Amino acid sequence: MNKILAIFIFSLILPLCLCGQSKRDYIWFLGKDQQVEPGIQGMRMDFNITPMEPQVAINGLEFDQQQMGICDEAGSLLFYTNGCAVANADDKIMPNGDSINAGLFFDQLWLGDCGNGYPGPQDMIILPDPAYDLGYYMIHKTVEYSPGQDPVVHVDHLKYSYIDLSLEEGKGDITEKNIIFGNSRFMLSYLLGISRANSKDYWVIQTEENSNKYHKYLLNETGLHLNDVQAIGPDFHVDASAGGVARISPDGSMYAYHNSVDQLLLYDFDRSTGQLSNLRQLSFEVTPIFTSLEFSSNSRFLYVMGSEELYQVDLESEILEEGVELIDVYNGDVDPFPNTFVRSALGPDCRVYIRPSHSTLSCHVINKPNEKGKACDFRQGVIKLPQFTAVGSFPNHPRWRVDEEEKCDPSLSTMFGAPVYYTRSLTTFPNPTDGPVQVEIPDQGIGYLYVYDMNGIPLQSAEEVRSQTNISLDLSGRPAGQYIIEFLPKDNPDRVVYQSVVVKY
Repeated sequence: MNKILAIFIFSLILPLCLCGQSKRDYIWFLGKDQQVEPGIQGMRMDFNITPMEPQVAINGLEFDQQQMGICDEAGSLLFYTNGCAVANADDKIMPNGDSINAGLFFDQLWLGDCGNGYPGPQDMIILPDPAYDLGYYMIHKTVEYSPGQDPVVHVDHLKYSYIDLSLEEGKGDITEKNIIFGNSRFMLSYLLGISRANSKDYWVIQTEENSNKYHKYLLNETGLHLNDVQAIGPDFHVDASAGGVARISPDGSMYAYHNSVDQLLLYDFDRSTGQLSNLRQLSFEVTPIFTSLEFSSNSRFLYVMGSEELYQVDLESEILEEGVELIDVYNGDVDPFPNTFVRSALGPDCRVYIRPSHSTLSCHVINKPNEKGKACDFRQGVIKLPQFTAVGSFPNHPRWRVDEEEKCDPSLSTMFGAPVYYTRSLTTFPNPTDGPVQVEIPDQGIGYLYVYDMNGIPLQSAEEVRSQTNISLDLSGRPAGQYIIEFLPKDNPDRVVYQSVVVKY
């Protein structure tokens, strides 16, 4: 078979492989804006739409820090929750779908108001029932309020509520609610789920407060059962609860835990037995109190962030400390509140999305998290939102594609609103320059010329230009530094963007 024919056949097969991927995490909810009739105006990130752009939608729920939804394998929404209620795909509260996490905390400190959702950035996860195709376990933690105790707010149980989608004409009903299956003084946050190595059962992992214990539960055809409580590594700091997150790598081989007091704990993870081993520890200079972390889709890099710092760790480094690189620091943008780095999640498009924990008009993104160092292409504030988000987070999905060769679909990737598969070189000269730059436009017909700073902030409106012409740009009025010049063809069947980084001195 000649090389051209092989490439042609592969180009036909690859989209078919990607289309077969699980799309259970293709719809994310971003929060509320205002009450409208007949529902609540909020935002969704729908990765079924290419290019993905956050869209205003009429939701059935408002959100605080908890937001979880689940789609079928084809990416169609099944139901979603804000931690105190469950809505179906028609954005209606399910029968028996209220009073999730009911209790004294909700009644007294949360004023009994599910309109604001329920707190907790990593305290809920949704998993399919291994015994029943239309059944789902919604695993959650109820915050307890005990006046006179220390602490007055704590978590004593893991609970589940069960959704049966065969009921209510396929829209679903909750048949069991707030059922306790785990008892201990658990930490806020750090709740994880991942499929077992048999690709049918699931592990549920939760850390215990003021200890070094990891509770591992197995969800199989007979329900949820405690598998073991593993004591390993250092004790968790008394202030670690709710201060960070835990992640399992997309290939299922590593478990990472981080906050500003315990710092990074990295273990190997055995999906067959659920056991953690081979502890590695790292410390970072991060701004407390809240931190986050996320893996690249190829599981080689780990991104660790405080409120104002973003680090990359190359996990292939023989000495882990030598694989640490500071990628960027918060640029001070106020949008309308400080647009810092507090919540993060790997999207089904292979990019890592980052946001603060409060209202904002934009999100950050790591466009190429599988690339080493600053080639990962981190951009601050470039995902523009059509309205303010509420206080919120990103969904706490398991790694739905852990057993698939491709952990995400790079064909969903976008760059500044246009779908891009390949980056090609753009000729610019002189480079470096003290101001004037000539841009040689490729032979691609009509296109658009963009100029950005290294944070991805556009410095001028897009200029429509024709190919086979030289365009003169003048950076004389700009500070010394690096600037990105891009040409995006208008008719772009090959989905390319031409790019050059120009140094201004």
